[in-house]
Amino acid sequence: MKKKKILIGALLATAVIGVSSCSSDIIPTTPITPTQSQEPEVIKKTISFDSQGGSSVISVSVKVGDKVTKPNNPEKTGYVFSGWYKEASCVNEWNFETETVLGDTTLYAKWTVVDNPTPNPDPTPLKSFTIKFVTNCSDIVADEAISENNKMSMPSNLHKDGYTLVGWYLDNTYQNEYDFNTPVTSDLTLYAKWVVSEYKVTFNGTTLPDVEMKHGEHIEKPSNPTKTGYTFVGWYSDNACTTVFDFENTIITKDTTIYALFKKINDSSDIDDKGNGSGNVTNPGDIEVEAVSGAMESGYITFKKLNGVNEYDYYFKDDNGNYSLVDEKIAYTRALSSSTMRVDFTGLQAGSYEAMILPHGSTTAVGTSVELNVISYDRSGYAHFNYTNGVGAYNDNGTLKENAIVLYVTDENKNEVELSYGGTTVRGIGNILNSVGADVGGGKANNGGVANTNQCIIKKLGDANIPLVIRFVGCVSNTGLYKKGSFSAASKPLIEGLTIYDSYDNGGTTGDNGHMARIKSGKDITIEGLGSDATIDGWGFHFMAESSSPTLGKSFEVRNLTFINTPEDAIGMEGIQETKNANSKISASVERCWIHNNEFYGPSILNAAESDKSEGDGSCDFKRGQYLTVSYNYFEGCHKTNLVGSADYSLQFNLTYHHNYWKLCKARGPLTRRANVHMYNNLFEGQTDYAINTRADAYIFSESNMFYMCKNPFRVDGGAIKSYNDSVASALYQKGGATVVNNKTDVVSNNCQYIAGGIKYNDFDTNEKLSYIATGNYDIQTNVTDARKVIKAYCGVRKDKSIAPKDVTMNDISMLPSGVTPKTISSYPAEETPGKISKTVYAFKLEHAASVTVSYASDAYTSTGVLINEAGEALLTASGTVILEAGTYMIQPVNFQPGDSAKMTMGTFKEITINSIKFEEYNSEELNQNLLKSYNDAVSQIPNEIKYDEKSLNAIKHAINCYNALKDDQKVTVSYDIVEKAYKSYISLGKVHVEELIDAIGEVNENSGDAISSARSAYNSLKELDGNMQISNYNVLVSAEDAFDGYAVTYCINSINSINSIGEVTLASENLIQTARAAYNSLDDEQKSLVTNYSTLISAEKKYGDLIQAANVNEALNNIDLKNINEMKALLESYDGLSLDAKQYVNSTKISEVKTTYLVKLIDSIGMVTSASGKTINEALNLYDTLTTSEKALITNYQTLQDAKTSYDEIALQAHKMTFENGTTDPTGFFTITNGNLKTTTKEYNGVKYTKALKIESKTIVNFTATAGSKLTIISDGASKQIKINGKRYTFAANGILTVELSAGEITISKDDSMNVFAFIVE
Repeated sequence: MKKKKILIGALLATAVIGVSSCSSDIIPTTPITPTQSQEPEVIKKTISFDSQGGSSVISVSVKVGDKVTKPNNPEKTGYVFSGWYKEASCVNEWNFETETVLGDTTLYAKWTVVDNPTPNPDPTPLKSFTIKFVTNCSDIVADEAISENNKMSMPSNLHKDGYTLVGWYLDNTYQNEYDFNTPVTSDLTLYAKWVVSEYKVTFNGTTLPDVEMKHGEHIEKPSNPTKTGYTFVGWYSDNACTTVFDFENTIITKDTTIYALFKKINDSSDIDDKGNGSGNVTNPGDIEVEAVSGAMESGYITFKKLNGVNEYDYYFKDDNGNYSLVDEKIAYTRALSSSTMRVDFTGLQAGSYEAMILPHGSTTAVGTSVELNVISYDRSGYAHFNYTNGVGAYNDNGTLKENAIVLYVTDENKNEVELSYGGTTVRGIGNILNSVGADVGGGKANNGGVANTNQCIIKKLGDANIPLVIRFVGCVSNTGLYKKGSFSAASKPLIEGLTIYDSYDNGGTTGDNGHMARIKSGKDITIEGLGSDATIDGWGFHFMAESSSPTLGKSFEVRNLTFINTPEDAIGMEGIQETKNANSKISASVERCWIHNNEFYGPSILNAAESDKSEGDGSCDFKRGQYLTVSYNYFEGCHKTNLVGSADYSLQFNLTYHHNYWKLCKARGPLTRRANVHMYNNLFEGQTDYAINTRADAYIFSESNMFYMCKNPFRVDGGAIKSYNDSVASALYQKGGATVVNNKTDVVSNNCQYIAGGIKYNDFDTNEKLSYIATGNYDIQTNVTDARKVIKAYCGVRKDKSIAPKDVTMNDISMLPSGVTPKTISSYPAEETPGKISKTVYAFKLEHAASVTVSYASDAYTSTGVLINEAGEALLTASGTVILEAGTYMIQPVNFQPGDSAKMTMGTFKEITINSIKFEEYNSEELNQNLLKSYNDAVSQIPNEIKYDEKSLNAIKHAINCYNALKDDQKVTVSYDIVEKAYKSYISLGKVHVEELIDAIGEVNENSGDAISSARSAYNSLKELDGNMQISNYNVLVSAEDAFDGYAVTYCINSINSINSIGEVTLASENLIQTARAAYNSLDDEQKSLVTNYSTLISAEKKYGDLIQAANVNEALNNIDLKNINEMKALLESYDGLSLDAKQYVNSTKISEVKTTYLVKLIDSIGMVTSASGKTINEALNLYDTLTTSEKALITNYQTLQDAKTSYDEIALQAHKMTFENGTTDPTGFFTITNGNLKTTTKEYNGVKYTKALKIESKTIVNFTATAGSKLTIISDGASKQIKINGKRYTFAANGILTVELSAGEITISKDDSMNVFAFIVE
């Protein structure tokens, strides 16, 4: 890839908000050549000091433009010196900090009379002595007369080419240095001592060390540096790499930087190698740059505004060294504050750019140069499959398509921005985009509602092949909220021209929440955000095709936007189908759509037009089209997230979802009908209903996706899901009907096809003519750790401070719960017996590789556990053996209580019993023997008579797991016949069992719900074991379910009523509640609205949940050891986590006993009070305040607590300072340093010189407890860098100092940027 030299120098900073003329190209400008810097002639001027009767002060020579050093104050008996002034009358004082020398200058001393000066008892006049200065250079210092016992100031501003002045001496052999703080008592001659100057030579862009050189020496040319993926071109004397550095003839006369030029070897866009967008200042000028960074096909610079300058120019430097003015289609400038500006560049091809900023029109200013490193978007997926025209308004290399129109939209101009084309002008972004609301005659839209002012301008652009880019700047709001909140759909739109709530006006429909821009018959459209804060608040986009223009409705892109408060769809894409029949054709296909790098947050909608839209509608839906890619998006708390196909007859094909992150969403990730879909490297975390769902002959190939604490990762309601290399870590339904394959090319039976088009998609995942999958032409990570790093680095909207996957640490993606400390296993063999765990995980850390064998009390799926690595990858489900590398691992229950997407709370783990965890040295010979023994033991435990029960199933699965753990060469030495025979027998028995349950359904009536539910559950369980298993009467079950639809609501209502028919809800009500919940979940949205007693189910589930939580606490109370303070603490934390309703079911007498016993022991544990005692004292005081009067009477050592509090408050008033001269342990105990390494380096601050520093690294943690009103000062070398304090980022000043006001409580300091810290001071 060629290096693009972008000299940023010229762009209209105000970036006219509006339309760039589609017919105008960039006007060529005359190349501008910056003036090469030259060594200027040194011109000096004399600064004289007239002390006006005071002691004399030496004159000095100063270079023009430099500041003069302030001399020592003169003295005058009976007066106080009051400063140096520009005139003898002392009106205008000279400012030594800011004023520079422009010519010969005399400064005058100002004196103030001392009131009632003490008379001099000795009127004898003081002697005067002459001081001579031998400068040993061309500068001359005049002789100075000094009164006896006065001090003289050191001469300043002397210059000698190639030398540095190091001091003044009393002799010309430089043995006795003169101290200018010594009073003068005789005539003196002082000699200036000079040494040859030393300079530092830096090799920019390489890892070569700096070199120290003396003045006049030649620098030796180093060996050529290397850089992965690049070839070295040569050394240059300027950062633009235009002048080759002459090592042979150049002498070193100052600190020198030599620049290395590299050329990229190739243009690979492999996401693992892309790194991160980055940038840096290469040549400071008059404009101070605060931040600079490249990103994905974009970049930005923030800089300080010059006084009185509102417009700035930006220039890019091309490969020929010419500078071109940046077009407003690429650059946009805005004011972030009264003093800070930001320019964003969009539409940049990946590569390295050099740029310069200049004030607009200036011919004298010195430009500031920067470098931007830009990376490309990942274009893997169906949207770009066999398509080279570029999706949206951009080419595949990231640059704008020819003749593209660019509009910039802000909240201020949203109803004023104009789009003009072909004699048509439309005002307001709502009117521009909502083409469904266009006037088709008589002031009406085509559905009969009142029309907006669109005038079909979107279609006109599409017909003319004019690409359109809409760039949103900041938050463009339709609600007035400007943040996530509750939004009434019935509100009048703040953006004119959008569809109207529950109305046909502006192209809307009844039963619709409105507030949509419905973009019909568009083509080559990109809707995007600038920077990291572009937000769509309270409205959304539909991209639509229509039968009258089947060639339009193509090529649509949305990127880098955050969606909040969306009443309908955030993004919808829909084409037209001939009839409501799966055998019909798609008459106008919406296609080539690319939705990427966006963020979607679940809304809360008031007054929804339909009951099922109180949480909005789809986040990103696709209906009746083909070639869609949804990638690198973040979905949080969304309900109906991704719908593919509006009904069972809806047709849509060739879809890809990759590298998306769904967190605590409810369902539809996606819900898919009649589509072939490839999903890979997606992360589902805390999905509260189901994640991936197929219906109506849809076929999904799920590859290397990640599911963590998801209720139902896969749900097959028709069609098929092929699961390969997916990771499921805790799920109520592990596979849910998906067919798990061991090989990527394994065939899974399905009937996915486009009947009218004559295309079968049942093998799209292995047919290279139908997809990119067979050829491997897509970027995929095959393990969870790598995939999560990529998602962390690139998912969601653009980040101002971007990172590369290689820079993502395990701490950034760790799933280890807070408060859980892993057990370190350092020697083998070892064994742990954790026993029961509930609501948490058991974690361990291996210091080196080991064979790990886990054994549970039960291997029934909902009663067993799953072993995962720190990133959350499932490595072993149920009992078994696995080989693990060094690292941190967790065992957690498979079963859990799902979380709450509305409250954004993750689920709670149920209870499991871990009998043992055995750790064996990873020795291949011993391991082989152990693996063989484990397998043979497992085979011997298979019952002679196989029954369709849990005992037989667990034994068979355990044997299969042990067999799979064997190496390939071991498998040929053992017999698998017994296991295979047992497995087939179990499946055969299961098949009979399922067919009997289906036969038992009989004639369907309102009482058939239990029978149908039992048959379906048994079928799904068996299908999970054998995806290819065929049930002879399965069609009877499907028909029964269809027939029961008419009774489903009644059945659900009756199931809910049965919960209370046996009286109060108890722990024995679990089955009734689960049956009622399953009945309700099986309903569609319309049926759910007819369930009149749904609140009864909610109440029963809540009470049952309270009872379960209380039961767990009561069980712990019955087994509590009142001598174990840690056990009591953990129990009380569990109790505090209960709801108020749940607490009423807890044994109050026992919990009271634990509270008082624990508090007495907690107070005793305080001991001698130190600065580290605050946490324990505060915990004790807080617990004491919750006690009843009778409980407080049992705290016999309360006075000890009060005394400790008094002592601690006294300590807290003192300042605490932590330095590192003697290591990382604070002798006072106030600071705690974890994983701290030291570095020998120096810094001087406030007169104190520090020589040791704490390296702030990824694992470094600093903890202490602050009192109210505390102030933290951190002394570092991290100029303008950032550090985290309690997770929040703080930026150091340019001198490396940070001061922060702290609230009372625990303080944790951790790394954001690498730096060295010399001291922490809390006062």
